[in-house]
Amino acid sequence: MKRIVLVLALVVAGCNAPAATPVPTPTTAPVTHTVTGTLILNTDPSWDFLSPVDCFGVGAYSDIAAGAPVTLRDEKGTILGATSLPKGTLAGAGCNFAFTLTGVPDTAKFYAMTVSHQGEISKSHDDLAAASWQFDLTLGS
Repeated sequence: MKRIVLVLALVVAGCNAPAATPVPTPTTAPVTHTVTGTLILNTDPSWDFLSPVDCFGVGAYSDIAAGAPVTLRDEKGTILGATSLPKGTLAGAGCNFAFTLTGVPDTAKFYAMTVSHQGEISKSHDDLAAASWQFDLTLGS
């Protein structure tokens, strides 16, 4: 009889014991990169004669100027990063625009860069990683 009471006491005590606190599963932050790039506009650009460091495209490239959208997508078309072009700087017979995209996930097989409506240039994950996440583009002759 003493054994039954002891077992019953242990069962009742166990029912009143607080539930075990679950151990959180460790998570790792997704790997991201900062993608830097330069758009080189190789054409006879127009520029503000009062400020020769502010150049922009003309004619077929009139959309290439400060504020033009820069978009990076993966092979599924998902936007991975976006920014806009800063003011261009005159370089020889062309105009250069440097840009930076932060927090770009390291998950795509291919990365496609678009500036304004000038079409898209793609690089494989391996090529972009080998280039230290530098994505340079050239427009014009």
